[in-house]
Amino acid sequence: MDAAENLPRLISEADAAEYLGVSRITMRRLRAARKIAYIMVGVAARYTERQLLDYLDQQTCPPDSDSAPTGLKSGKDRRSGTARGGTAQDASSALRSAQEILNRQR
Repeated sequence: MDAAENLPRLISEADAAEYLGVSRITMRRLRAARKIAYIMVGVAARYTERQLLDYLDQQTCPPDSDSAPTGLKSGKDRRSGTARGGTAQDASSALRSAQEILNRQR
C-alpha cells in the first residue's frame, strides 16, 4: 500500500472559500482568529474536508425547542415595526405630543 493513499486530500484556500460560500479574505480572517483548523504547506494554507465539515458543525445553530413552526415564540405577538418594543399607537401618540409642544413654542 502506498503511503500517499493514506494522506487526506488537501484543499486550497480559494476552493475552501468556494466550498463554504465565503470570500478568500474571510477564510484568512477565520484562520487568523483560529476559528477554523488548517494545514500549512510551505507558505500556503490548505484544508482537509474534515476540517471544513468540523467548522460547519461549529457554526450550526440548533433550533429553539419551544418555537412555533413559523419561527415565532408561541404567545408573543409580532412587532409592529416601531423601535424598542413600542406600538404603532405609542408612536403616533408621541408624534402628536411632539407636535403640540412645538406648536406651543411659536
